[in-house]
Amino acid sequence: MKIDQMQLIRAILAEVDRQHPKAGATTAQVNRVIEAADLIIAEFKRDPVWATPGMGLDAWLASDDTGLSSKAMAHHLAGGKCPINDILHYPHDATDFGRCHRFLEAVPEARPTVGRMATLSPAWDRLALQWTQLTDLYLAGKTTELTDTIRRLIA
Repeated sequence: MKIDQMQLIRAILAEVDRQHPKAGATTAQVNRVIEAADLIIAEFKRDPVWATPGMGLDAWLASDDTGLSSKAMAHHLAGGKCPINDILHYPHDATDFGRCHRFLEAVPEARPTVGRMATLSPAWDRLALQWTQLTDLYLAGKTTELTDTIRRLIA
């Protein structure tokens, strides 16, 4: 994917101006916008790193396939290096659940301990008790039913 650096810089500066008309940007601020644009361009050029079975905790944490609920699992089940305030996050839909499932695939030693998630919150308790059913829906590609089931369990 090719992103025009100058157009991106202009778009960022235009948005800043929209939010704060007539504020103007200093040379230092424009330089930070250029740096930010370069970071954005580099990120879009790079191939994403997805979780793969057995990759291990450190590789999974460095991947692009993490989210708050899966990091909560990593912290609680596998001693992941995740901030403690993330520990109460739980999957809200099929996409969130997919990241949790792929975490368990990437760090298989955590899979047998999924039941320990029940100790974190009422939502995790209900989800952990139905984890096998939720996994079956995920693996069957029934994303709408999976999301509906998750939302019913945590309601």
